[in-house]
Amino acid sequence: MKLNLLLLAFLMMTCYLEAQERENPIDINKIHLGGKITTKKLHEKYDSLLSKEILKGEIISMNGISLKSDLFKGKVSVLNFFTIPCKGCLLEIPYMVKLRKLFPENEVQILGITDLLPEKIINHNASKKLSPDAPRDLYPNLPAFNYTVLSFTSQQIIDNFHIWGNPYTFIIDKEGIVRYMDGGFPLQKKNQEIEFQKYIDEIEKLL
Repeated sequence: MKLNLLLLAFLMMTCYLEAQERENPIDINKIHLGGKITTKKLHEKYDSLLSKEILKGEIISMNGISLKSDLFKGKVSVLNFFTIPCKGCLLEIPYMVKLRKLFPENEVQILGITDLLPEKIINHNASKKLSPDAPRDLYPNLPAFNYTVLSFTSQQIIDNFHIWGNPYTFIIDKEGIVRYMDGGFPLQKKNQEIEFQKYIDEIEKLL
């Protein structure tokens, strides 16, 4: 009975977060932490990334591609964390595709970071259907990725970026320093456009 109540509470919280239109970043770290670190400590680590170097070491993706600090030198970088099912993530992907088209690749790099298996990304780019778990109404508007997407385990993402939940977006300057972080994505079109313009403004400040 206790386990059923916990499961019900988790589902209710997930539905609540999906339904909320936010002015401030959604506190999606509170959903689940896997028991290895407290919510407070995770938030402290996440907050500490602002104005700091994005990576000091190296992590190897499930794609076999290395992600290390050198990759973030000389360009403005946008890291977009997403997964499935996550309506906010799917609503944000088309804006990341638009963002890729707005800036030259030699000035701005966009990286999608996900815990989805690499095969799912490959299949999506072929079929434009990211997952059978994705909200059906978003399928027609979900474009293929025109930017690099790297797959990591959930634990790698927690250990290196101190987040559990999606979507999150980091914007990083040419020295590899995190200058902007935000969590969640609006569900209403008007507020999505406002958020998108915020990304553009933050990038332009760093060019």
